[in-house]
Amino acid sequence: MAGQLPLRAICDLLDVPPGDRRRLLDMASSALGSDSEHGLRQDSWVSRGEILLYFCDLAAQRRVDPGDDIVSLLTRIRVQGAPLSGEEVILNCYSLILGGDETTRLALVGGVAALLDNPAQWAAYQAGDVATGTAVEEVLRWTTPTLHAGRTAGQDLTLHGHHIRAGDVVTLWNASANRDERAFDEPDAFRLDRTPNRHLSFAYGSHFCLGAFLARAEIGAVLEDLRERVAEMAPAQRLYSNFLGAWPRCRSPGGPGDDATAAVRPPGRRVDSRCRRRPSATRRRSRARARPAARPPHRLAGAARRGRWPPR
Repeated sequence: MAGQLPLRAICDLLDVPPGDRRRLLDMASSALGSDSEHGLRQDSWVSRGEILLYFCDLAAQRRVDPGDDIVSLLTRIRVQGAPLSGEEVILNCYSLILGGDETTRLALVGGVAALLDNPAQWAAYQAGDVATGTAVEEVLRWTTPTLHAGRTAGQDLTLHGHHIRAGDVVTLWNASANRDERAFDEPDAFRLDRTPNRHLSFAYGSHFCLGAFLARAEIGAVLEDLRERVAEMAPAQRLYSNFLGAWPRCRSPGGPGDDATAAVRPPGRRVDSRCRRRPSATRRRSRARARPAARPPHRLAGAARRGRWPPR
């Protein structure tokens, strides 16, 4: 469910063809994180290039046959009388797909993991003792899906005794800010009723997340659905990434080494959110052979040689 809801929402806004969405999710998932260090180093840059090339093609299609989606809007919009360049269109699409899908997905899975680690909080939410709105904010603070961000200093300044020169690249650690004991009472405690909760998971000021409202709505809808449909859940496996903080998938009920049960059906209720084990490597390869890819892998270098990148 965490993998499908944010993806469907952002792909609807971008009007990504349904047949491309599964592959786009796979590319987005491997662009910023992996199940292992080896996978991160091997696949990350290829996946990022594939996403850029995908939106290069999609933007070209929308210039010829525009619709009422965001990609078409970006190809037609004019800023101070000038249209966006090809790079600006594609990089905006790149940011939207990664920001609109990956971060919300990881916040959802990480929120469930936090509820598993804090059964009293899960019980309080199930009982209706905690408002969904405050629970959403604590999930965002606790998970901090984007661990850090790079910013370029616009002017010289001194911050906490450190001199920063104009043009210096500064790393902002959102994960650290969201556990700042000067801003939060008991910052290392997961408390769904925490108020106020001035976390920085959506950044701040001019960099405030464009999709914050959508992310909050999606997380709130899932939490409410979990409260209505799910009785018990199983633990998850941590994502290997130095940029994203999350648990990418959960184990299936009754899987190897799993004594817990995920999404046990309460009497008389229908449960759709049951965790399923990821297909084995053999099954994934067989599926890949059976399903034609929208674009063969490792096309970035070839596209550059043919003059298709960067876009004009």
